[in-house]
Amino acid sequence: MRDLNISKIRHILFFIIFILAVLGYMALTDESILDPCDATVLSSSTAPDGRTSVIVFERECGATTPFNTQASLVPIGKAFSLQKNPPFLILSGKHTLGITWATPSAVEIGIPNEVKSFKKDQSVGDFTIVYK
Repeated sequence: MRDLNISKIRHILFFIIFILAVLGYMALTDESILDPCDATVLSSSTAPDGRTSVIVFERECGATTPFNTQASLVPIGKAFSLQKNPPFLILSGKHTLGITWATPSAVEIGIPNEVKSFKKDQSVGDFTIVYK
């Protein structure tokens, strides 16, 4: 009888470890599990050479956190992912951004005056970013 109880406990422990391993794998491979915020794509603008786009999106993280507007560079043909394409621009609030490609590797971003910015990178990899 005691061997039967030890066997049941081992099976239950194995099952719990298995479930935890599966959940851990899902958390590491699926950014929606790790990130409770919603990202809504507002617009995109493709570079003149057709190889890259600027994706403008809003982030919303619940009632206690205000909206913010962000922008990322994404290679054409690749799915937009916050993990793979982190934002180079983060602004407080909801905004429409003017995007103009000066060259295939230089983009101008028009942002409203007096907007609080949390991040404004001047470059991303080989890309130059100018704010107006």
